[in-house]
Amino acid sequence: MILQLRPLKAEGTPVAVLEDGQDRVDVPVQFTAFGCDPHALAESKKTFVFPHWVGVGDLEPHYLSFPLSPELREELQDLIDDTCLKKG
Repeated sequence: MILQLRPLKAEGTPVAVLEDGQDRVDVPVQFTAFGCDPHALAESKKTFVFPHWVGVGDLEPHYLSFPLSPELREELQDLIDDTCLKKG
């Protein structure tokens, strides 16, 4: 894993709750590039995949992967380039 995704203000679980009448909830996150060794950089197959457990009400939680826009992928690649590739 090269990139880590963490909620900025998470205190325990759940990270966010969708209240009655809401149709969305925003969770500010931070991406950190930390898996900068050459093997991780060369072998990463899911660099831009960020799965999380998501539950709705009393239903069983599901393991989902959130889609990223092309613009966010480009920003994350810049983060990898600036953090990892400039080290070597």
